[in-house]
Amino acid sequence: MVATAVSEHDVRLALSDGKTLTADHVDFASGYRADLARVPYLDGVLDRVAVTWGFPALTEGLETSLAGLYLTGFAATRDFGPFYGFTKGCPSAAHLAITDMLG
Repeated sequence: MVATAVSEHDVRLALSDGKTLTADHVDFASGYRADLARVPYLDGVLDRVAVTWGFPALTEGLETSLAGLYLTGFAATRDFGPFYGFTKGCPSAAHLAITDMLG
């Protein structure tokens, strides 16, 4: 999205589909950003974990590219969606990981 000032009180937004919108205000909110490199206890193994945009690449069972390392919570939201970033997603994440571990 590209924003340009139309007047003192309006902003024109050019959207990726070619449409334009005129708005009074624009709020940019990017939310949280994952960065596994900032997790100290992963220092010794991070070079063996595939990461995209700071998020680990996860299997359907929440396992990383390092066999035996499972990550849940916010780290799983890129592959599994925002539900897994909340406490309510813990039982489901635990079920997926344990089922995967037990084969």
